[in-house]
Amino acid sequence: MTRSLDPATLQDLFDRVASAAAEDVDAHPGDPAGRQPVHTLYVPADRFSAGTVAEMGAEALRLLEAHAATPASFAAAFGIAQGLAEAVRQRVTAKLRDEPVEDLRIDFEDGYGV
Repeated sequence: MTRSLDPATLQDLFDRVASAAAEDVDAHPGDPAGRQPVHTLYVPADRFSAGTVAEMGAEALRLLEAHAATPASFAAAFGIAQGLAEAVRQRVTAKLRDEPVEDLRIDFEDGYGV
């Protein structure tokens, strides 16, 4: 087989790539082991206000009441056992009431001010 790089040059390149990869792993070890938000809410900058999070929570609670007001309708909507649905629905309701948004980003791009 004909090679365009001699073995020493090739080995040097492999070593350099391995070193760079190791540095990258050290610098970016991955996701933290702790709890992380399930989703991120992006809000256009011209629509953000101090009340945005409360408004999102109120709307989410309104939709929950409109579409899954009872444990039975919650179970049907999410395909879970009705016995489990009551406890889960209570936790979802509490979450939406107390901390509806965990990760909010204000978007200053994509048409801001247009």
